[in-house]
Amino acid sequence: MKSAKSKQSRARGSEGELATFAPRFLRGRLKGYQKDMKICLTGIPDPERPGKETHAYFPALMACCSMLEYMACFYRGPGRDTGNTFKAGWRDIARFLKKFLPGVYDDDAVRVLHEFIRNAVAHRSIPSGVWIDEDKRNAGRRLVWRIYEDFDGPAIQIKEHAGTLTRDSPWECPHTHRVHVRLGKFSDDISTSIENYIVELERSAELQEKFEKCLRYLYPTDA
Repeated sequence: MKSAKSKQSRARGSEGELATFAPRFLRGRLKGYQKDMKICLTGIPDPERPGKETHAYFPALMACCSMLEYMACFYRGPGRDTGNTFKAGWRDIARFLKKFLPGVYDDDAVRVLHEFIRNAVAHRSIPSGVWIDEDKRNAGRRLVWRIYEDFDGPAIQIKEHAGTLTRDSPWECPHTHRVHVRLGKFSDDISTSIENYIVELERSAELQEKFEKCLRYLYPTDA
């Protein structure tokens, strides 16, 4: 008779069943993510603009960025330079997107999204102010942002947009570029990249090994 612990192990997909378990696990996570995004992107009346709607832009943005970081870590495997397996940099994310959504996002867009938008929302709840780009190729570029609920057009665009920020600022603050983020499109792209990853995961022993190592960080055993 099998022990309860053995039955539980088989149910969770361990001991040779990872190729079956992993897609089910990830599609369950994807379903929850898509549910959260639908809630965030469902409009409600805007109290400051009669007749207009507003959305949960920043919760949606963090759901997108964190889901992308989560998947980039599964693809990379446990980090070598950090004790936190689920901590990824923009390069990890760029590599994941290049593999599973090729030709859609360039490195500059991913870097600005992560270092400017994602980090500002994570630490300040909103990317307020002007972000000065310190990358050598774009040194001195001064960026502001605009976020939409749209499903049409590129998810991330960086455009030249010279102007002066005055809203919420105690003084005039010049900027040179604007980052445009379309959350509906971004969410759809992430969902597509996850499905593409799952297809590869089902046939790749290397990806399954990395996936299992990441799961053992999330769900450590008593052994």
